Amino acid sequence: MEYKWRIGASESEMLYMVQIGIPIPNEPVYKPYTKVLPVDLGSNKTSGYKNVTLSWSTMTSKGLNQLKSYIDPVRTSGDEIYLTIQRAEGETWGDDWIDVRGYPHEIEFQKVGGKAIGHAYRNIVLFVNNLTIVNDPSTAV
Repeated sequence: MEYKWRIGASESEMLYMVQIGIPIPNEPVYKPYTKVLPVDLGSNKTSGYKNVTLSWSTMTSKGLNQLKSYIDPVRTSGDEIYLTIQRAEGETWGDDWIDVRGYPHEIEFQKVGGKAIGHAYRNIVLFVNNLTIVNDPSTAV
């Protein structure tokens, strides 16, 4: 399944992450809402934008720099990032890949290691908010 993850500055420019040196993220946290609000009789109401959180346990400096080369320019310009992600919200079964676009937040990470072993990073998190589903199911499948 790792070959299905894609990233790009536009839908036509999306490339497979593994081909450009970005490792496959852990299972994404895709939410079709931002908040869950309690309402009468124990039921809930959802509101807000669709969003996804991508995380990686570890990553090399090459992988992180490659990821940043896609995220930082679109963040700076206020544009959207395009992704092919696995929709894992628990409402669907099996391989449910979707193409989305949304507004990325700054990448969070912790640096480990030193010059002797090369720089490594852990706990890398990318949050993308205000998702629009471009293709459902994804054309990458």
